[in-house]
Amino acid sequence: MRTYVSKILILLLLVSISLKPCSSAAVDVLPDPVPETVLAAKPQIKAPSLEEIIPLATQLTEQQAALENQIKGLPDITAMEKQYAEIDSNLSEPTRRLETIRAAERYSSVQVEGLLEVIRQQSLLCEDVNKDNAAAIRELERWRGEWLEQKNNWSQWRKLFVTEDTPAPLTAAFDQAGETIEAALNLIRPRLNAMLTAQQNAASVKRRILALSTAAGNMVITERRDVFLTTSPPILSEEYYLQFSDRSMWQGIVTEWSSIYKQENQLMRQQGWIIMIDISICLFFMMVFYQKRKILIESKRWSFLAKRPFASGWFFGTLTSLLSYNYMPAPAVWALVNVITGGISFARICNIQQQSIWKNQLVNGLVTVLVITKAMEFLNVSIPIFRLFTFLTALTGFIFCLRQAVFNARKARRNIYAALFYAGAFAFFVILIVELWGGKNATSHVFIALVDSVIIVLIFRLFINIINGGMEWAFQNSALKWKGAFTKSETHSFVRTFSHLIEFLVWGILVVPAILIIWGVYPNLKHATSHLLQFGVTFGSRRIRSLINVSAKTTL
Repeated sequence: MRTYVSKILILLLLVSISLKPCSSAAVDVLPDPVPETVLAAKPQIKAPSLEEIIPLATQLTEQQAALENQIKGLPDITAMEKQYAEIDSNLSEPTRRLETIRAAERYSSVQVEGLLEVIRQQSLLCEDVNKDNAAAIRELERWRGEWLEQKNNWSQWRKLFVTEDTPAPLTAAFDQAGETIEAALNLIRPRLNAMLTAQQNAASVKRRILALSTAAGNMVITERRDVFLTTSPPILSEEYYLQFSDRSMWQGIVTEWSSIYKQENQLMRQQGWIIMIDISICLFFMMVFYQKRKILIESKRWSFLAKRPFASGWFFGTLTSLLSYNYMPAPAVWALVNVITGGISFARICNIQQQSIWKNQLVNGLVTVLVITKAMEFLNVSIPIFRLFTFLTALTGFIFCLRQAVFNARKARRNIYAALFYAGAFAFFVILIVELWGGKNATSHVFIALVDSVIIVLIFRLFINIINGGMEWAFQNSALKWKGAFTKSETHSFVRTFSHLIEFLVWGILVVPAILIIWGVYPNLKHATSHLLQFGVTFGSRRIRSLINVSAKTTL
């Protein structure tokens, strides 16, 4: 028995040993895997069957006809080149004015900033044309790739099907396909070359815009630095009044206004459609406020919208337009019209809200100064005239602020009003003294920035009042029926909490950046907002980088 079992075990061992070489041989004869790079380098093109060749050739003819219609839908290259030529021509006048200002012994940064705005508008126009051109180039390149692929496919298929004994209809189909593909490529190539040539011309225009904006920006920086170093003749001195008898000053003003007229006339022809859009926005707001006046009159915070629907609609429309000008070009003369009409509308809105006469006088005076200042900035009025306007306005402001400070202090009004008026009187007094002594030219810049900042704060307070009214409506009178879910004290608490949060956010995202732009810290709203949003605050081991997160954590 043991001998039988041992024989079986020896037999199994021999069988297992004999099977191992066979298995190894099977593994050894397997082919090595083909590298992926080789497969990618040699794509396999699926050849059609014989009966599909002629229909595919006919289908190519249909695709070529569709390509003709698609190319006709691309932007007109002639119009595009004309736009580039107009932009390049529009840069001639800013270039000349920039050289004239640079050659002058004294110039104001307001003059250069006006040129920067014109250059920025031309840059935005150039970018718009470049976007259309780039989109057309992408389409043409895609079509070119598709037809080159067709050319490659039909070339390989011809090698497979066309021989000495190939039927004539099949050979004609391949010939027709080749002619169709070549005709399609001949449609694409000249248009693509023209688009690329236009893009090359646009690059030279863009370089010119960049050079002009860099030069103007450096001049603004230099002037803002020198304005605190250079002095001007005292207003009561003979030297100051002799400037008005200088004939070259008045000739320069006439020349400057003529240049402004030419520049704005060109911009109005190019961007006149913006006026229609702005007027449509104003009419929309006016219509909404007028139709909803019965509902708006019920709210204490919104009642002014019902009492002054046309002034309110025009104000919100012009404000929307002025904010949009940070992202799209607009004629400076139309922006000035928006400032004037919007300022008058804002004064009418504030007058209906305020019960105190002195508050109405304050708003009316600020709006008047703002309108005159913006008009003088637009016309690039010479520095002596602007200094005289600054001196007279500062004198009027000093008298008004001092009078109201004493009045509020005697009537035991809010101490904050008296303190603010005393601060305003002190600021105007400093401007008066500096102008009388012929100090720095910076007084005019400080005066303009001070007026603009106060206007921004007043507009901000108006918007906060509107937002608070909207939250009260949402919690108490809306279709959400929150009135029954919260008590009156809870509703008031919610409104107050959200009001503080929104107020803090608006201060951080809109008001503070706008004031920093006014004082020359940042060049535009986008730049200022992005820098403030990146502002970081460290709490222990954590760092909150977003101003929104800081405001939310602080308020809540």
